Amino acid sequence: MLGTDIGYRPVSIQGTSMEPALRDGDQLWVKYLEPDEAKVGDIVALQDPVLGWIAHRLVSLEPLPNGNYLVVTKGDANHYAEEWEMGPRSKVGVAFVRIRFAGQVVRFLKTIPGIVLLMVSAVAMSVALWMVHRRRLAH
Repeated sequence: MLGTDIGYRPVSIQGTSMEPALRDGDQLWVKYLEPDEAKVGDIVALQDPVLGWIAHRLVSLEPLPNGNYLVVTKGDANHYAEEWEMGPRSKVGVAFVRIRFAGQVVRFLKTIPGIVLLMVSAVAMSVALWMVHRRRLAH
């Protein structure tokens, strides 16, 4: 998983539950923190085993008697809150940078046309660099 070794990770936003703060296609960079370091009102990213990454606003975070944490989040555009139980060693991804529409670019680059575009661009760049190098050697 990109970034987890250094405590940071990009998360692409899919959906409208956080509008107007976040829009479909935005990308967040989150920093992993201990649960008790997150603050109510922070935008947090949690990984759901079925839905993938969920980015919502932190409503509350409370320690449970079993050592886990009860995390309550709510999308700004949602009418309901969601509860998550996290283990004692879990980290909370707290958003610190939002890049408008970068998630759409990432989504495109994961498609077959996006991969082809990347490959063609890499070949074109390699040919251009080779030609510049060859021209410098000739002079």
